[in-house]
Amino acid sequence: EYRERVFVAPFDRATDTTLAAALSLKSLCVAEFAVENTTSQPRQASLALNFSCFRDKEGNAPGVVITKVAGDTVVVEMDRRILGVLNIPRLRMNTCTIKANMVRLSWSVAAHGTCAAILYLPGWDVPAKGSEMLTGLFPEKLFQQTQAHWTEVMAPAMQVRTPEPYLDDIYRASLVHCMMAARTFEERFVEPWIGSDRYGPLDSESQVIINSMGLWGLSEFAQSGLDYFLGRYNEKGFLANGYTIIGTGQNLWTLGQHYFLTRDEGWLRQIAATVEKACRWIAEERKKTMKMARNGEKMPEYGLVTPGVLADWNRYAYYFYANALYYAGLDTAAKALHEMGSDSADELLEEARAFRTDILRAYRWNQTRMPVVPLDNGTWVPANPSSVYTFGLTKDFYKGNGSVGHDVELGGQHLINFGVLDSGAREVAGIMDYMEDNWFYLTGEYSLAKYTQEQMEANWFTYGGFSKLQPYYTRNGEIYAMRDDVKPFIRTYFNSFPPTLSTETLALWEHFNAFGAPNKTHETGLFLRMTRLMFVMERGNSLWLAPFVTNNWMKEGLSTDVKNAPTYFGPVSYRIESHVADNHIDATIVPPTRNPLDEIVLRVRHPENKPMRNVKVEGTQCIETDVTRDIVRLKPSQDMITVHVEY
Repeated sequence: EYRERVFVAPFDRATDTTLAAALSLKSLCVAEFAVENTTSQPRQASLALNFSCFRDKEGNAPGVVITKVAGDTVVVEMDRRILGVLNIPRLRMNTCTIKANMVRLSWSVAAHGTCAAILYLPGWDVPAKGSEMLTGLFPEKLFQQTQAHWTEVMAPAMQVRTPEPYLDDIYRASLVHCMMAARTFEERFVEPWIGSDRYGPLDSESQVIINSMGLWGLSEFAQSGLDYFLGRYNEKGFLANGYTIIGTGQNLWTLGQHYFLTRDEGWLRQIAATVEKACRWIAEERKKTMKMARNGEKMPEYGLVTPGVLADWNRYAYYFYANALYYAGLDTAAKALHEMGSDSADELLEEARAFRTDILRAYRWNQTRMPVVPLDNGTWVPANPSSVYTFGLTKDFYKGNGSVGHDVELGGQHLINFGVLDSGAREVAGIMDYMEDNWFYLTGEYSLAKYTQEQMEANWFTYGGFSKLQPYYTRNGEIYAMRDDVKPFIRTYFNSFPPTLSTETLALWEHFNAFGAPNKTHETGLFLRMTRLMFVMERGNSLWLAPFVTNNWMKEGLSTDVKNAPTYFGPVSYRIESHVADNHIDATIVPPTRNPLDEIVLRVRHPENKPMRNVKVEGTQCIETDVTRDIVRLKPSQDMITVHVEY
C-alpha cells in the first residue's frame, strides 16, 4: 500500500501574531510517501519522482541538477537554488538511482514492514548551499505546527456544523482559500487577491472577498483589506486601482457594512475624511450629467454617474449595475457616518436619496421604450434594461464589443440587490421569473457550461436557478433571500457551486469546465456571502436565524450548529436539533447583546412540511408564530433562549 500526505507548513512562525505576519510566513511544502507491506512475505517496492522543468516566457527551461549529498539525502537544484530536498531513511533501502530529472527509490520491504521518503519543497528562495536548513526536520512536528497555525488564524471565524460534513469542509476550505490567496503590502495591509495565481487585488472584485470574510467573523482580514484600498484613493476621492470604475462604490458599500458588523467607531473616525471625499466624488460625477434636453425636460441619464466600463469589456455606458453600486456605497457609507455623528452625514444621505430618484427615473424611461417579454406560463412582464439607451439585448446595440454578460451577470436586477428597486415590488417577481424561464437556460455565447438545450429542458430543476456564464456575478440568490423566497433560494444555492467546485482542493473555479483561475476567490467570496444568508440574515432591525436552512437537515436526529456569527447587533449562536420522531424540534439561541434590535425570527421547517402545532419558549417571550412561513418571532433577550416546536 502506497500513501501520500501533503501539507504546507509555516516554516518560520514568529512571535508577531498579526494577520499580516501570518500571511508573510515562509511556506514549506512537505510531501510524505509511505509504503507498507501488508503481506506475510518480503516484497519489492519502488517510488519514482520526476522533477519537471518549467519554461519561461521565452520558452527556456532552466536545468535541474539532482545530487545525492549523503546516504539519506538527495538535493534537487534548479537555476542555482534549492528546488527540493528528499530525505530517505536508510532503513531497508536497497537503491537510490538518479537519472536526468528523475529519482527512483527501490526497497525490499519486510513482511508487515514500512518504508518512507519525505520531500521538502521550500516556497522561498534557498541558495544552492543552503540545503542543510531542510535536513533533520520532523514531519509530524511540522504537521502539528500547521494545524496550530490554522486553528489560531481561523479561531475568530463563524463556526458552522451541518448534517453534511463534506459541505462543512467546503465552508472551512473557502475561508482558507481566501486567506491563502491574499498577499501582504508594506508588511501591514492585506491585499485581497481575487485568484490565487493571477489578477491581483482588483478595485471591484476584491470587495466581495473583504465583505464575506467580515461576515464570517474574520474582521481583521476585512479591515486590513479595506485599509489597503483606502490608501489607493486619489486626491479627488476616486479609487484608482486600475480595473473598472465601479470600485469606489463597491468599496464604500463594503466598508459601511463592515462598520455595522463591528461598530468600530475609532476606525471609522480615522478613515472618515477619505470616506467623505469619496462620497463627494460620486456627487460631483452626478453633476456632470445633470443636463436638460431642448424641450426643457431632464436628459434620460440626468443625475447618473458618468459612463464607464464594467468587467472585461471596454464599452462606456450608463450601466444600472454601476449606478446601483455607487448609490449603495454612498447610502451605506453616509449611514455609517451619520451613526458616528458626522456633520456631513445628513447632506450625504440627502444626496443618496436624490441619486436613487434619478436612477429610477432613468430606469423607467428606458423600460417604457422596450417591448414586454414572455414567461413560460403565457403571461408577459416588463423588460429589465441593463443600461440607458439599450432597448433590448446589449449585444444588439453594441455589436463587436465582446461580452454578453451585461444583460444577466451584470444586468438590471442588481438595482434590487443594492436597494434601488424595492425587493417586495410586484415587478421584481417578473424580473426573477424571466431570468428563471429564459436566461438560465441559454446556451452558446451566453454559456460557458457544456449543457445542451435538451439537457437543461429535460432536467430543468437541476440545471436551473443560476446563470451559465459566471454564475455568482448574477447574485439572484441574494434577491430570493431579500424576498424570503425559501425554496428558490435553496435550489439556487445548491445548484450553483457544484459545477465549478474542484473536488481535489475544494476551491471554486472562475468558470465551468475548470476554465479561468483555479481558485477564484471572488466567486468563493460570493459563495460565502450566500452561505451566511442561509444561516443568518438581518432584515431592517430584525435578526433572522436559519432563514433558508433546508428541511432535509431537519430529519430525525439531525442538528445544525452556528457559533459566533457576527451580525449588526453583535455575535449570535444557535443550535437546532430534530426530534421529529417524537413530533418536536428544539432550538437553543445565544442572542446578540451589543446593539438593540426589534425581534429575533427563527425559522424551523419540518422535513415533511407539517405545520407547527404548539410553541414553547423559555428565556424570552414569543411575539408571534406564523405557521404559513414556519417562523417564530421572539422578543430580544440578554439571556439564552430555548424554543420547543411541536408538530
